[in-house]
Amino acid sequence: MGLAALLVLGLQAARAHDRKLGTIAFIDKEGRVVFSDRRLHEAGDFSGGLAVTRIHTGEALRYGYLDRRGEFQIPPRFDFACPFSEGLAFVQVRANRLGGYVDASGKVAIEGTFESGGEFSDGLAPVQSGGKFGYIDSKGVQVVPPRFEGAGPFRGGLARVLSGGKTGYVDRRGQWVIEPRFEAGSDFGEGLARVRLGTKLAYAGRDGAAVIGPLDGVGSASDFSHGRALVRVRTKWGFLDATGKLAIPPRFEAAYDFSEGLSPVQSGKEWMYIDPEGRPVIRLQCDWALGFSEGLAPVIVKDRVGYIDRSGKAVIAPRFLRAARFSEGLANVEVEG
Repeated sequence: MGLAALLVLGLQAARAHDRKLGTIAFIDKEGRVVFSDRRLHEAGDFSGGLAVTRIHTGEALRYGYLDRRGEFQIPPRFDFACPFSEGLAFVQVRANRLGGYVDASGKVAIEGTFESGGEFSDGLAPVQSGGKFGYIDSKGVQVVPPRFEGAGPFRGGLARVLSGGKTGYVDRRGQWVIEPRFEAGSDFGEGLARVRLGTKLAYAGRDGAAVIGPLDGVGSASDFSHGRALVRVRTKWGFLDATGKLAIPPRFEAAYDFSEGLSPVQSGKEWMYIDPEGRPVIRLQCDWALGFSEGLAPVIVKDRVGYIDRSGKAVIAPRFLRAARFSEGLANVEVEG
């Protein structure tokens, strides 16, 4: 994913590399600022006790890793860096344009011989060598030789790869489980993968057969979460169930995936959180709302971001320029100044 996806809020969600508006800080669930640093240009979520950040060092922008006190456990010395996954993080330096993996102490765990690298999942990570992608284990051993045009993380024992311009799925040995025949595909989740067959979207099972679809009239769709998949039909959003039935008809102007059992949706000018049956659980007076994480959700009121709990109560007043989801008890925000 590159730098950890950050829910940066104006009137909509953006990404961490958008222009910084104020000072980056991290807050706890009481809304207290744990630490802040004006030099920070970007910051991601905490993962494994560390947050990847990009900081002005005086000479250039460099990536490093902050601990929960706001101190650099791994100094900013990288030209690119990813979040930690399974105890390792991919990093690059511009000198040779190659990257490797470091551990939580900053020690090189896998030498920098790769053109790019992804997250570890199920003990393997996709890496690029000689323009092709394969997979290594946590010792740096090449388990699957580089022969794909693209590669994603393993999910439930299968990984999405690109071969001959088509998407297919391989097992941990690199053997085809689903031959490459899709125009595009997502990672498996809840037993299904979102794929594109020609110009139409569908959901495939682990044998590659289309379990749902191809879907007529669906312009876009997301992966399954809590037994529901978000879909857009013309200009409205609704949700499919695992049989392909529209469990929640497309009637919303905006909607997000279910997280922690609730989905934020916009109906007319009203924002609310619904359950997987489509029943309103929380009704809000706000300008925008996003999903729950660790029991709290960011909401926007008059161009400022705060947080509500699952009862809909505002537990952190809307005072931030931007705000991210909570991860490991802390959230990345931007404050004035």
